[in-house]
Amino acid sequence: MSSPTRQRGLSLIELLVAVAILAALYGAITIAVDAAGGARQVEREGQRFAALVRIACERAQISGRDYGIHVARGGYAFSVAGAADWRLEGGGDLRPRELASGMSLAFEREGTEAELVAELPPEPQAACFASGELTPFAASLHAGELPPFEIDAAIDGSVTTSLHDAPE
Repeated sequence: MSSPTRQRGLSLIELLVAVAILAALYGAITIAVDAAGGARQVEREGQRFAALVRIACERAQISGRDYGIHVARGGYAFSVAGAADWRLEGGGDLRPRELASGMSLAFEREGTEAELVAELPPEPQAACFASGELTPFAASLHAGELPPFEIDAAIDGSVTTSLHDAPE
């Protein structure tokens, strides 16, 4: 007579090891997705800023009125030139925008970096003119250790964007 075969399942230790491996994989995937999500968020915000600058410049040409670009550490806004001052756009596409938590903006004009403060300045740092010209500037969005997203504006009104690798 043959001895009965013993059916064998997973032991408690084997089950715990499998759960630990799955938890480690889940943690690694979550970190990777969050890092990529942050980079996508920086790129999306940079693309939005560049697109809004283009819109402001188009409106300046169409309306015959100059549009200003106001930049603060944590956001940006657009204004329209009045007879004596600049009037911030209150709504619509060119309404004031705040950057997401953890993001910051750097702004440079004519090779000199602007010292940005928390509040939007009353005077614009750059302008889209009714003639089609744009104050040349370079802006970059930063979020922690992620590569900065850069926006370059030329005097002819063109706006280009690029995502740069982090310096090593």
